[in-house]
Amino acid sequence: MVFGAEKPGYRRLLEFFFQIHDPTTWHRQGDDIGSRYRSAVFFSTSLQMRVSTDTVAAMDACGLWPGPVVTQIIPAGTFWEAEPEHQDYFDRHPGAFRRHFIRPNWILSARHRE
Repeated sequence: MVFGAEKPGYRRLLEFFFQIHDPTTWHRQGDDIGSRYRSAVFFSTSLQMRVSTDTVAAMDACGLWPGPVVTQIIPAGTFWEAEPEHQDYFDRHPGAFRRHFIRPNWILSARHRE
């Protein structure tokens, strides 16, 4: 996803990620277990690191998620594009097992936002 002045900001991108992804399970998403399924946010700048840390703190403070956030906040490294068979996976496999979906109650209130 591209973000910037004309697109969603970094904080909004994080908030959406945390609405569709369970950040409270260590190395797990649903039935999928292992470090490949860990919750992680990758930052490119010190501002993104601070926004990530502040967002997680706000999530823990509000008590809407089912437990403490265990998402790792990690400097971005080399990016490798996924193999062709993993591109547009859900579009090509509409009945595939899904663990990421919008959770309407997992939204930070205005008082927990920047």
